[in-house]
Amino acid sequence: MKIRALVVEDEPVPRRLLCGMVAQVEWMELIGEADRGSAAAAAIDAREPDVVFMDIRLPDVSGFDVIERAAHRPDVIFTTAHDEYVIRALQLGAVDYLVKPFGQTRFLEAAERVRARLLVPEAARERVANARRRSPNRIYVRDRGIVVPVALDRLERIEAQGDYSLLCAGGQTLLVQLALGTIEPLLDVQRFVRVHRSHIINLDLVTSFRPFDARRYCVVMRSGFEITASIAGTRLLRSLVL
Repeated sequence: MKIRALVVEDEPVPRRLLCGMVAQVEWMELIGEADRGSAAAAAIDAREPDVVFMDIRLPDVSGFDVIERAAHRPDVIFTTAHDEYVIRALQLGAVDYLVKPFGQTRFLEAAERVRARLLVPEAARERVANARRRSPNRIYVRDRGIVVPVALDRLERIEAQGDYSLLCAGGQTLLVQLALGTIEPLLDVQRFVRVHRSHIINLDLVTSFRPFDARRYCVVMRSGFEITASIAGTRLLRSLVL
């Protein structure tokens, strides 16, 4: 049985190239293509593909919006010239994230991941998907050209570094090309709080709060790192104290 694929890409040349890559895979069948988000959502529900190769920046709505609007839930491989969306894409459950320009070898690597997933019994796939929706336990970041997982229970803090962010987890640090404000919405608000415009902390890895001055707390992390919370951040921390 062939894997049924839909290609969503607004630019004619990349769309033609991507359709050609699909056509070269003997176990894959191209069942349609779309150049706009609204058309893509309709095609996903009407044709129920196994996998969608989805551009992110589309003329009407984004590729993320397409996935959220469609009732049918295919596997998704995002294809884009922009790598700043990788965290959100993988948080949405994308199988892979192809940064243009990519060749047939990289395309086949992503396609094989879909093929392997579809060999897993549907009931098992649904259990995994439900578990991820209930309790995400990691985020994915790009580090020197590869995507790596960061376990949230080990992520102690995130520090703004201009347009970048420094992730500190388990004694290691990762500098990612994402602003702090981009990462913040992806985190569990019950666990991660922004105590300063430049700092997000994991409450599970806090050793103590102590007064810094009359209006601010000093937050001591398990690693020994200390952060002076802002006045607003201190107000938030005080709301946690019984």
